[in-house]
Amino acid sequence: LARQEPADIFHAHDLNTLPVAWLARRFWGGKVVYDSHELWLDRTRLRKRSKLNRFLVQRIESFLIRRTDANIMAGASGGKELTKRYHIVAPTVILNAPSHNLVERSNLLRDELRIPEEERIVLYVGRITYYRGLEELVQSLQYLDRSSLVLMGYAPPDYGAGLRRLIEDEGLINRVHFFGPVPPDEVVRYAASADMGVAPIKNAGLSYYYCSPNKVFECIAAGLPVAASNFPDLKQIVEGHKLGVTFDPASPRDIARAIDYVLSDKDRYEEMRRNALEAAKIFNWENESRKLLALYEGLGDKSDD
Repeated sequence: LARQEPADIFHAHDLNTLPVAWLARRFWGGKVVYDSHELWLDRTRLRKRSKLNRFLVQRIESFLIRRTDANIMAGASGGKELTKRYHIVAPTVILNAPSHNLVERSNLLRDELRIPEEERIVLYVGRITYYRGLEELVQSLQYLDRSSLVLMGYAPPDYGAGLRRLIEDEGLINRVHFFGPVPPDEVVRYAASADMGVAPIKNAGLSYYYCSPNKVFECIAAGLPVAASNFPDLKQIVEGHKLGVTFDPASPRDIARAIDYVLSDKDRYEEMRRNALEAAKIFNWENESRKLLALYEGLGDKSDD
């Protein structure tokens, strides 16, 4: 398909498309942009890479990343890792943040799921699957009072069935609710009806450890305080902007401690909500898209030269 028409720029989303973009440039000319949403070599997989597979993938990425015209990374720590690993100019960091639209608080989730008024709603947004720390998050409810967990996203049948069994075994059927998925442009509106967001991502490899997930920025856009795993970029966002607290994702008790910290003090909670709304003015696609446009304009200037 890439050979069917010329382009000024071939924009490769992740490493699996970078060889195609590089070959298309050799056929047509133009520029290549490598947009690495995560550390491809360190992506979390149910089946671990063999040493041979890892060696070959790293050689391919090493060869191609030095032959691009620009590189993009979806997080600061991941960008530093690519710079160190391949001795390249630091990639442009473009965060996966939603548009900045003010949304009003509502009772959407509470009404649709019939959650009692006295229950606080802790919201997880995103794919309901392995390595997201959802088992530990569910177990953290044992240490919390008056808190219900809403899992908003798509759950693959096998994983969803296993998680439901855990919920039943823990006696938490009435406190854990599956909801969605909802259309991407509706996520923030629904999130605004929760009391806080939580991102309990597990340390299942460098790609997760260095993540800056869109689910956190969606919660921020909704004006929610956030509790998240104590990883470098998450800590900088959540605690650096005083909109929440981080925790050890392997410890249900520590997850509960963080959730309780956010919800237990009304004045502190309202301050974190205000900070989240202020952070939403920084972490949004309107700001991030300017970086992308500037990068493209720079490539155009190089073409003119």
